Amino acid sequence: MELEFESGTIVGLAGLDGHGQSRLLKVLAGMENHSGTVQLAFEPSSTLVRIAGVSEAVRHGVVYVPRDRKREGILPGQSVLDNFALPMWSKKFSKYGVIRPGKARRAFARFRDELQIRASSSGASIDSLSGGNQQKVILARWLAAEPRVVILDDPTRGVDHATKLDFYQSLRDLATAGVLVLLVSTELAELVALCDRVVVMRNGAVAADLPAGEQAINEASILAAMFGELHIDRGTEVTTW
Repeated sequence: MELEFESGTIVGLAGLDGHGQSRLLKVLAGMENHSGTVQLAFEPSSTLVRIAGVSEAVRHGVVYVPRDRKREGILPGQSVLDNFALPMWSKKFSKYGVIRPGKARRAFARFRDELQIRASSSGASIDSLSGGNQQKVILARWLAAEPRVVILDDPTRGVDHATKLDFYQSLRDLATAGVLVLLVSTELAELVALCDRVVVMRNGAVAADLPAGEQAINEASILAAMFGELHIDRGTEVTTW
């Protein structure tokens, strides 16, 4: 399977549960082994970089927001600030090996305002936040890494409507800033409203590649592709960004 994605776009991955879309995200984020290769090519140099693991993916600006925030995202029992900063203490919030919590708090304050994270304080337990606000903390963590590619697996699953709208605006802002946003969503209406392009997977392969601008992205087309009744191919040939 070969796909090409463009920076500054929001690309949705759709399909029946278990048909490969969530695994594809993990492969792209360096979280799962696979038989092929994942390559990145960013302007202006367009030098190809191969992704072979999570740390390498993050180093090259590829970050992942999981579906199961309880098991894969948050650090239960830790503070909001720790959940925001711990994965990047050494890179972003320390100097000469000395942790600088003040810098982390200032960074969190910025993203708390931008993402409208509702928490009594940065020292509050992450467990005291609603599911939607926990998800926002995870997103803030990776936005602080200044990513080039943001990968999200069903990011609004189980969150309230107001939080969904906040997420949508954040993702649109990222795309406007030139970031590639890749997301799996189980809500067809979400894909239709949010995405510039939708890739539908079936049995681990691309069943349809629905482009924007041709009225191809609609719930009927996505459903038809999910059940093998539609195939639209954009003719992409390389796995690069």
